[in-house]
Amino acid sequence: MTQAAKPLPRTFIIVAFGPLVGAVTMSVIMLALAASQNPDTIFDYLAYGIALYLAFGYIAGFLPALAAALLWRVVPPGWSLGRRVLAAILIGGLTSAILVWPFMALFLAFMPPNIYFAALAAFCGAIALCATALPGGKR
Repeated sequence: MTQAAKPLPRTFIIVAFGPLVGAVTMSVIMLALAASQNPDTIFDYLAYGIALYLAFGYIAGFLPALAAALLWRVVPPGWSLGRRVLAAILIGGLTSAILVWPFMALFLAFMPPNIYFAALAAFCGAIALCATALPGGKR
């Protein structure tokens, strides 16, 4: 099958739902970290925090998801599951770690790039691409 003949539904799923999966993953991690730092007040802003993390995370993850979806189309469908999982982890992780910074620089100028947030973004991007690109067959 040529590159132009591949179906687009998987690309749409990655772009539409990848940022949501990444935002949920980031929300769970950030709320767990907040609870460990200040467990007495975590419930005071739980609903606000979840809504803010999900909305902000979806927007921040859109550009990495778009790049990951385009790169995923290059992965040969005949690869074994192990190779496809590794490709999804690498593509999702790298696109998220690199492409989240333009958004962060525009909207969070007070947060300079750091390796810890890049690693967290890479983890969320890898989870998101694995969750959206791998289920349901070869594509």
